[in-house]
Amino acid sequence: MAEPPARRSMVGRLIDLIGRKLRQRRNRLALLELSDDQLKDVGLSRSQAHSGEYSRYRRSASHALERNCR
Repeated sequence: MAEPPARRSMVGRLIDLIGRKLRQRRNRLALLELSDDQLKDVGLSRSQAHSGEYSRYRRSASHALERNCR
């Protein structure tokens, strides 16, 4: 089980940050490989794929509810 955020070391938080940034980069690069039609199918524009604005949905309350229903 992971330690609470207040008790984690700076090194642990740094490792988590690096991992998160690498995942975001990998996801963005995968999206950029899609055609405009494919991006449209998943509800994104080319500019959103470039900027990473698509991740806001994943943090929304509606997405959390959707995850809980699976």
